Amino acid sequence: MQALIFTGIQASGKTTFYRERLFETHIRISLDMLHTRNRERILLRACLEAKQPFVIDNTNVLAADRARYIVPAKEAGFRVTGYYFLTELHEALRRNSRRMDKKAIPVKGMIGTFKRMQPPTLAEGYDEIYSVRLGYQNNFEVEPWLPGGFMEKAQLPITCPICGRKSNFRVKELTEGATLACPFCKVKLTLHGHMWEDVRRELQRATEDR
Repeated sequence: MQALIFTGIQASGKTTFYRERLFETHIRISLDMLHTRNRERILLRACLEAKQPFVIDNTNVLAADRARYIVPAKEAGFRVTGYYFLTELHEALRRNSRRMDKKAIPVKGMIGTFKRMQPPTLAEGYDEIYSVRLGYQNNFEVEPWLPGGFMEKAQLPITCPICGRKSNFRVKELTEGATLACPFCKVKLTLHGHMWEDVRRELQRATEDR
């Protein structure tokens, strides 16, 4: 029995991820659809009692927001998995301005949500947490997320294929299609193809070592 809890600002890809990967297996619980907490509680309780896998598709930016789902799900014997949707604010604002399926969210509200974001941690009661990013070709990239904000602070050495020297780059910057500048030979490198696969393997090793 799975309880999946999404965390991410508006326009970070949460509902699209649900439609692409979970639509046929999990009930979606969302305030955007239900509009009131009372309706949300009723549907959540029904899923818990029926042992029905479900997804909480809200921003859930605070640990206190997530606790209202984690605690009853654990008590009901569900395995609780978190999905943390990582996105740069400017990218989310751009996607929001191009929304066709719903009304665009006020920019001020999105900025406020972004500033209040508390990344999920295992200490909240999750069994596991994954990060989700929109990749180079708008495909979703799912990776293990580590507690304590490791992915936000850690660095990874990258070898420049031109000059052969290593430089450290912040892990949060290493996404498919990202452009990096070698500080030694000043060449700009784009993470795709074989280079991206090498970086991705190193990222996986780093998470396993933790």
